[in-house]
Amino acid sequence: MSNNKNNMKTADFKTALSEIKSELKGVSISIKQPNSIKSYETLKEFGAELLKLEAQGLEFSLVQAWVNDSMEFIETFDELKELFKTSNVQAIRIAAGIFTTSRADYMRTSGPLD
Repeated sequence: MSNNKNNMKTADFKTALSEIKSELKGVSISIKQPNSIKSYETLKEFGAELLKLEAQGLEFSLVQAWVNDSMEFIETFDELKELFKTSNVQAIRIAAGIFTTSRADYMRTSGPLD
């Protein structure tokens, strides 16, 4: 369960990604899910995985960017865009999951109690 107000529905996330598509070329992208982290070296691989996760009804949020010799925590696409302008972004990590705003919503995602 996450209360991060920067979680985005897939359509909004894909729109924001399309605005920085040229900057993403050559950047390693990883997707963090509750039980795994998987890296993608090409935008084609990443896009295919994004579509699979979209079909599962997952939401997305930005988590980290690796720049120069450090790691930066990021929450918004504006922050990421600024990093692309001022630093050498080598990789980014995105979180994918079912993000809820309340404990009741989180419990509903598990289905009925049979």
